[in-house]
Amino acid sequence: MLVFAILMLSVMPLAAAYLTSHHEWTADGGVRAEGGVPYALRLADGRIRLYYCGPGGIPSALSDADGLDFVAEAGVRIAQEFVGNEAIVCDPTVIRYGDGLRMYYKGQEEQGPPWSGKHRVFTASSNDGGLTWVKEGMVIDGMFDGIFAGASAPEAIVLEDGRVRLYYVTGNPREGQPHGVASALSGDGLLFELEEPGIYYWELGSPDFGEVLSLTSRARPGGRSNTYVHR
Repeated sequence: MLVFAILMLSVMPLAAAYLTSHHEWTADGGVRAEGGVPYALRLADGRIRLYYCGPGGIPSALSDADGLDFVAEAGVRIAQEFVGNEAIVCDPTVIRYGDGLRMYYKGQEEQGPPWSGKHRVFTASSNDGGLTWVKEGMVIDGMFDGIFAGASAPEAIVLEDGRVRLYYVTGNPREGQPHGVASALSGDGLLFELEEPGIYYWELGSPDFGEVLSLTSRARPGGRSNTYVHR
């Protein structure tokens, strides 16, 4: 069985690859979309909707079941607000929850590069298969104050008991703060409580472990999950 993936090359464009064994990937030729930090969602009809960071916020593109040829959809799914806590929006992750879909995404409070303002995690819901989204506010403010120290690069999974576990990057080693992957748990997908031990993976290598850039998580049978840390 082949496993398909959408990859981000630097910031843009988006490429693709497929898994031929447990650790070997073969790159596909061409470009899937012009953007970065992608999330691919398979729809009920078998097509794939790709969310990614792009001009104006988080746009999307649609593909047939092969996931190789995407057509950009009009507008954006989540619009950046240019000022305030969602001056920039990026890093989408989507779960099926209740009768619809829920997206978690990063909001940055200032225009500019990632270190320009504090990051927070926001959420939005959709009842039409992921085309139209309604913003529902901030869910994670982060463990620390200061630029680049809040909560970023969220990744959500639904547990077997229906709760939502949200992983995110937090902390700023440049300001002497622990830096790594934290998680929070919610019974309704909106109100989250930080889980102990607070920050994971920091112990994997002290400051030499480097900065965590993004996450990928997938639930597994038996209540377990895999979380992949990208540096």
